[in-house]
Amino acid sequence: MEIVFSDIDHEDLVHCSELFVSAFKESPWNEDWDIKDAFERLKEKQVSRIYLITHRESASSMFYSSLSFEENPSIMVMGLQIDGR
Repeated sequence: MEIVFSDIDHEDLVHCSELFVSAFKESPWNEDWDIKDAFERLKEKQVSRIYLITHRESASSMFYSSLSFEENPSIMVMGLQIDGR
């Protein structure tokens, strides 16, 4: 599989804006963003960090490591197994 890196174009930014609005309208943020405001915010602020959640020691973690992603020891994802669900 070939990996291609490219600049974010206008169409990409529109899709990112839609995702931004969708993510931040839900709990715990419950923020009232519209697409236009999200687009302007993302256009003004260049992306400086990307976080991924993946299973440790998996094929995906090895793949992301090959792209220079590093494990962040200050972040922890917690879960709770509920019996019968």
